[in-house]
Amino acid sequence: MNPSLNSTNTSESDPSEINVDWEPQAWVYFLWVAVGHHVYCKIGYSKSPGSRYRQILGGLPEQPFKMHLLPCLSVRQAQLFEALLHDLLKNYKTRGEWFTHPNVKHFSDVLQSKVQVIFDLFDSFGYEPDSETIDLDGLRPVLYENGFVSHLYDPSESEGVGE
Repeated sequence: MNPSLNSTNTSESDPSEINVDWEPQAWVYFLWVAVGHHVYCKIGYSKSPGSRYRQILGGLPEQPFKMHLLPCLSVRQAQLFEALLHDLLKNYKTRGEWFTHPNVKHFSDVLQSKVQVIFDLFDSFGYEPDSETIDLDGLRPVLYENGFVSHLYDPSESEGVGE
């Protein structure tokens, strides 16, 4: 069948969703929280990650220590990439949109390799997104060389040291 004659193809693409300016319309976010000797990562999407962060914050046992943002050209693209990551990381899922592994270095390496799949997809059509990392105020994990959490430290307690 000739794809141009397939009526389902034309109805799936809404011309108003085409982003000719290559400006992000939504983001996949990765929110990192350390609790005890575990590090958790929430993977979701939002048109307004700052607002979404404030919504999530009230329900967390600890302050997040880091957020990564992956810009997407449409909300639909962000939804698809979030779903893809959830599927690729299903072995690390704890509940809902939260993922973890006792070995933080291992989990981080796996997550990075899965996100690279998305960057390769972007690259296939010439889009080079500027991902962003935001350091937040939460407790940060200190890892043993083997990748497991040794302890947590509070970055605000080190402010003013040496001044």
